[in-house]
Amino acid sequence: MTPEIREELDRLERIASLNLQTSTNNLEAIARQDRQIARQSEQISQQSEQIARQGEQISQQSEQIARQGEQISQQSEQIGQLREAQQRTDRQIDRLLEAQERSQTQIDILAESMGQLKRAVDYLLSKD
Repeated sequence: MTPEIREELDRLERIASLNLQTSTNNLEAIARQDRQIARQSEQISQQSEQIARQGEQISQQSEQIARQGEQISQQSEQIGQLREAQQRTDRQIDRLLEAQERSQTQIDILAESMGQLKRAVDYLLSKD
């Protein structure tokens, strides 16, 4: 094998290794984001349950409805914000799943490229 071919193979192997590491890092980042989104979803769920309990208390306290009208209005805004936050979270989850799928595809491509590179190296080494 000529030094130029060996050098090119080494360079390609380094590039493939860097690409694989980048994909792995991306997957780890996606996993961290996924855990963060799961925590946020749990918080949103807990807040939704808290608002639901408050709604039950309001219905049981019919004499206080007039005084608590502003509070109910604020809670309705919170529910809307929670719905919007949940929708944003759902969109983030969708984007994360798409990114994870792309990363997995990249990893599969890299694995195939590494296999081809190994076969090429083995072939070239066997010719020497």
